[in-house]
Amino acid sequence: MKKLLAVAAAVFAASTFAQEPIRIGVITDRVGVSKPYSEPCTEGTLFGAAEINRKGGVLGRKIELLVEDDQSRPDISAALARKLIDQGAVFILSMSLTPATQQQQTVTMDAKTPQMTPMNSGDTLTTQLPNPYFWQTGPLGSIQIATLLAHARAQNLKRVALISDNSDLGQLLARFFRAGLEKSGIQIVTEEVVPRGATTAEPQMQKIRAVNPDAMFMARLPVPPSVGEGPFTKA
Repeated sequence: MKKLLAVAAAVFAASTFAQEPIRIGVITDRVGVSKPYSEPCTEGTLFGAAEINRKGGVLGRKIELLVEDDQSRPDISAALARKLIDQGAVFILSMSLTPATQQQQTVTMDAKTPQMTPMNSGDTLTTQLPNPYFWQTGPLGSIQIATLLAHARAQNLKRVALISDNSDLGQLLARFFRAGLEKSGIQIVTEEVVPRGATTAEPQMQKIRAVNPDAMFMARLPVPPSVGEGPFTKA
């Protein structure tokens, strides 16, 4: 993350007065469905910026992070992107849900403000909008499912279960997994959904055990207790 910050900052370091900080906007999720991965990534960003500043900044200019919490809600994420740009952010880092990052792009593309997501996996982020100012460095959903399918073929799996949650992220990943499995001719014998906030997935696991699949694909994060328990190969 420190390298990403340094690259983002260096793009703009020579463009204005050396005394001014380089403002980088960070849109994260501190309370919503993306918190399990947004929070550590945001902490890494804060640490990286502090380390860069401790060593003198970028070309003599300090990095100033402007952090906003969109709760992984697309309906407010675009407004926060506009707020950060109005506050002088010259680069936006998105550490939220894929649909929220997508909404941010409608603002950053119009403002010609570079934007990057180091974690979002949705392929749609680079296919739905012709945004030359956007970079995606996380593992794409299509690459994840291709890797899992390669494993499934190597294990000669024929019948699988798919488990996800009812969040936007869980359903997006489930859609990628479902399409890949169906295209490969692998039968989905059951598909279970765990409600957001559930502390156990035992009811869903009982249904999966009842149909005795060859493997279970988990399209969700984080995994509650009881998921993964049982005599299944996990892909």
